[in-house]
Amino acid sequence: MRVKIEVTIAATRIADLLEVAVRGYWVDEITPRFGKGAAHDDDYMLADYSGWVVAALTPHSEAVIEVPCNDGGGFDLYCLDRDKIAVGLTLLSRTQHWQDFMEGNEDGTTGDVFMQLCLFGEVVFG
Repeated sequence: MRVKIEVTIAATRIADLLEVAVRGYWVDEITPRFGKGAAHDDDYMLADYSGWVVAALTPHSEAVIEVPCNDGGGFDLYCLDRDKIAVGLTLLSRTQHWQDFMEGNEDGTTGDVFMQLCLFGEVVFG
């Protein structure tokens, strides 16, 4: 039997998962991009997180992620925003990493898998 349930996850828990991601081997740079009028200073709960994490979790904003191209020339750009985070969480819930996250035992691998699921819909690196 399968039962569908809804889970509410605090923005700080999602921020924890993004911050812990081991991404040095496949991400070159991450830049926050706040939309015009985005209220990124209003969420005091996220004040201690990296700017790119705050941007990814702020409505009408995003984090721009540079991933080196496979051919060694240039970069591909990917945008991480709230919609992609929601999809990534859904995909993560179907993996063995979900239990670690729900119990607060996530590590760099869990965060890395989550970030790749958000950006690519699957694990591409590692």
